Amino acid sequence: MKIDLLKGVRVLLVAHYVPGATAAYLLRCLGAEVVKVEPPFHDRLRTFPPHFSGVEGQMGAWFRTLNAGFRSIVCDFKSESDRRLFGKLARKCDLLIDGNRPGYLESVLGQHPEKVHDRLIYLPISAHGQVGPLRDVAGHDNNVMALAGNLSYTTPTAEGLPGTFSAPIADINSGYLAAFLGVTALFARQSGQSDCGVRTFDPSMLHAAFFLNQMQVATLNLVPEPPQASRAWMNGGLANYTSYRTADDQAVFLGPIEPKLFANFAAAIDRPDLNDLLYAQNEALRTELQAIFAGRTAAEWEAQLAGIDACFTVVRDLQAALVHPQIQALGLVREIDDPHYGKMKLSGFPAGFGPESQPPDVPDHAPEPGADAAWVEENWLDGEFPIS
Repeated sequence: MKIDLLKGVRVLLVAHYVPGATAAYLLRCLGAEVVKVEPPFHDRLRTFPPHFSGVEGQMGAWFRTLNAGFRSIVCDFKSESDRRLFGKLARKCDLLIDGNRPGYLESVLGQHPEKVHDRLIYLPISAHGQVGPLRDVAGHDNNVMALAGNLSYTTPTAEGLPGTFSAPIADINSGYLAAFLGVTALFARQSGQSDCGVRTFDPSMLHAAFFLNQMQVATLNLVPEPPQASRAWMNGGLANYTSYRTADDQAVFLGPIEPKLFANFAAAIDRPDLNDLLYAQNEALRTELQAIFAGRTAAEWEAQLAGIDACFTVVRDLQAALVHPQIQALGLVREIDDPHYGKMKLSGFPAGFGPESQPPDVPDHAPEPGADAAWVEENWLDGEFPIS
């Protein structure tokens, strides 16, 4: 059975970069129809390197994966006729995802977006939220993570500065949050609860980033010192929940926080004495483990600990992760043949489904700028409102 849970839902996307596109892409994979509205200079992510090259020219790899399956039209909001066109599109959508600064689309439409029609669900994703002293201040992923406190307890760089994350975590999580709120609001609307009074949400990057501190904020009630880099148990401070270097200069992660699982590890390496150090002499345990793991290669450790329930994992690079049997079994890597840019591997949908269901399709291409103006005119502006 094909996963098409959001068939008939129309999403209007007015956003650059990652957060809004992530939200719209998740909805698109589940069957929603997405129209992306771009300015004349287009989404800047289109030109961000590296690029795919094909019959249509070049397209940034990040844009290609985040905007797959969307329709594209170009609107110049400095033009009165294009502002009117955008207003017509807004009156035909279920969800409006906005990646601009607070208040911008209100100035374009001449009214608050949720006033365009009485069933529209408005999802503005800004850096710092719709209210407060920083509402109009620009910010990217790690600006927000710095403000939220997340960067203060990451593993430091060689210079002692806060380490930054490889993936744009606040961006992606705000996209997930927006998609979740959008689907929740659709459910309420379809369940006859549309009179609950909430049709505008605020899934900002700062909301998403600060929620990552959930456990640390609770801890501050009991331990007044804020979490520090490499000192909290989840960021390397605990000897039995951290990475170690092997004889071939590879990294492995050991994470048996439960005494039973640690005992499994200690038995497998014939060092039952290590159990006496667990949670009693943390730094002594770390010193022992550093020496132990340095004595063998990562492959040798993986072979020795195979089948041992001890939360041991070799740290793989992304190329190695792509071909791991577990990644493959979950369908997390999809190979497609893009009609414009050729064969490529992409991430699959980030969830599994029942055994009788096919995973959601990974859309087969991303739009060229403005390529779907005629399609949108025919299918949105002349059609009926999608959900009664």
